[in-house]
Amino acid sequence: ARMKLYFILIGLAVSFNGAAFCDDIIRHDILTGSGEQLGTFERTVIETDTGRVTTVRQILNVRADGTRPTRVINEKVRVETPAGTVSRLEFNTQVGRQKTETIARINDATATVTRRVKGDTRAITLALPDDTRFDNGAALMRAWRPDIEPEVTFHTLDPRGPHVERIIYDSPPQSDETRILRRRSYVEGQLYGVSYFDIDADGQLGAGRQPMFGEGVAKQATVDDEAVTLDRANLVESVLFRSPYRIPAQAIDQHLRYTFTFPDDLAFAPPETGEQRVRRTDAGFTLDICETCGPGLPTDATYLAEARAPTFWLQADHAKLRRAAKRARGNGRSDRETMDRLASWGAKQMRTVDFAGHYSALEALSLRRGDCTEGATVLAALGRAAGIPTKVVSGIVYSRERYHGVSHTFMPHAWVVAYTDGEWRSFDMSLDGFDSTHLAFSIGDGDPGSIQSGHVLAGLVDWGPMTQVKQRPKD
Repeated sequence: ARMKLYFILIGLAVSFNGAAFCDDIIRHDILTGSGEQLGTFERTVIETDTGRVTTVRQILNVRADGTRPTRVINEKVRVETPAGTVSRLEFNTQVGRQKTETIARINDATATVTRRVKGDTRAITLALPDDTRFDNGAALMRAWRPDIEPEVTFHTLDPRGPHVERIIYDSPPQSDETRILRRRSYVEGQLYGVSYFDIDADGQLGAGRQPMFGEGVAKQATVDDEAVTLDRANLVESVLFRSPYRIPAQAIDQHLRYTFTFPDDLAFAPPETGEQRVRRTDAGFTLDICETCGPGLPTDATYLAEARAPTFWLQADHAKLRRAAKRARGNGRSDRETMDRLASWGAKQMRTVDFAGHYSALEALSLRRGDCTEGATVLAALGRAAGIPTKVVSGIVYSRERYHGVSHTFMPHAWVVAYTDGEWRSFDMSLDGFDSTHLAFSIGDGDPGSIQSGHVLAGLVDWGPMTQVKQRPKD
């Protein structure tokens, strides 16, 4: 199958860490929306003479479309001094035999984050707001009085991006029989992620749920402490969403309008690209998608410079990518011609479909494997290496073909927007081109959090009608 899927659980450890604000619940099962077990989640605390070490470990065994299970291990470590000050955060990921290490050293109001992958080490220093916390708000939550204070808010650091997030805990509208705690995260003012937790009669947290496009995922207390063998959950099945309408082949390149509504008080606006225009309504929003529908991303010098810069995930300054970009640029080729050649070259490098992890551009080219997210990070990094501003888009795409027993479905997807020849345009290396069934929900620099954000937001809305917008005949 030529459809590429993003492994939606890569950031689950970060999203749920610290969710249990008491120490007696330390192990959970991670489930799909239909109840199949995807893995386990464990939180341990070790007290030493030099301080406290808290480790959150997530182990997932997943398979996709009949493939053998792949083990994915995400581990986050928080190191505190005897005075209780956080001095270091570590985020380690292992997919099969491939390992990455991210370390954040905390010093007063800054964090220096270093990411190491095979053959590449990068570091960046970020400013931390005064209310930055590293316990996921646990201490604040213990003292929270919802009847007096409607919400709890603070900032935290996600070393994977790396970026600073604003976190808000509140209790959304609900029935008298059910108490729910909601956790929202925002990056640069944009909604980034949402998760929910049940609250029992004693005020303690129970099961946790994270909306996702498709089934979503859940976390619940483990029934026993025995080791489990996880090989049942099929990733592809969990992310397919049967389309509420069929889109004819002749319409996918036309002007299409999609309507969405918000099921509760949670509202947001998807990004606007060169092909996607967003219009807010009283109940939600509409997306108009066509070749010239959208206003495009910003074009000021600062934004374009940032969209050319190398990052932890888009290593545009690496010699391997620069050589490929130089060959694609050739003698006087336009930006769009260069992006097309880079997409063709990059697609040939990705020999093995791999759904189980999220690799940076350099890792994907070295391993020669990945899915649509790796295709997007590779193409975005190559574009930047050629001097072309690029961003990675996360959203969903429509498939008319029969895929894993289901046809006419929407599924998670990632592609690239590039500022070529004076305008922002979309390029899809994995599906051999862009069409009007590409719905963008987030834009970033290829890090797993920003890509996962698109799939979370796509899972928050209810679908309304879709129509093809016909052009009026000229008089």
